Amino acid sequence: MEEIITQVLLFLGTIYRIISDLISRVLEETILKAKPGLSEQFGQGITLLVALTTIYIILEFFTAAKKAVRIILIIGWLMLFLALAVVVGMG
Repeated sequence: MEEIITQVLLFLGTIYRIISDLISRVLEETILKAKPGLSEQFGQGITLLVALTTIYIILEFFTAAKKAVRIILIIGWLMLFLALAVVVGMG
């Protein structure tokens, strides 16, 4: 299990570095053409913010899904008790 976690973390680190390098190159060739030395610093900052934003969006999605599941569970339990009350009342 540790090996799988290590491999996943290495993969995510590689993806992070690739994205950071790509953003740095784009900055170097466009906005920071006059000061290419700053592109790596800004590229790392942008990459970090993109990663944090992605995590935030995923957490928001799961929070919304959690709320939906909560509503479904409440409705399900209410319907179950209502159906049980109707069957017992008719019987």
